[in-house]
Amino acid sequence: MQLEMAAQNVGRFNEEMATLQANLFNLEQQVRDGGFDLDRYYLLEKWEYQDLNDSMTRLQTQVESVNQNIWQIDDIKNRLAWVEANNHNH
Repeated sequence: MQLEMAAQNVGRFNEEMATLQANLFNLEQQVRDGGFDLDRYYLLEKWEYQDLNDSMTRLQTQVESVNQNIWQIDDIKNRLAWVEANNHNH
């Protein structure tokens, strides 16, 4: 009885394994058909993705800071131009 059950389980596991292998093959084929070469490209690890994401956040913050500085410089230029234009009265 136990031998028969074990044989049935092995049969089911073999069927599941074949299904999983077929699904994996189909997924790999879809990825390749999508233009991604699995043999040449490297998929990022989660920590690598997080590091890149953190770097992008830092860069965005720096860009925003530079933009604010540029606006401040433009404001100062406008004030200076106004002072120069209105200085002829004195």
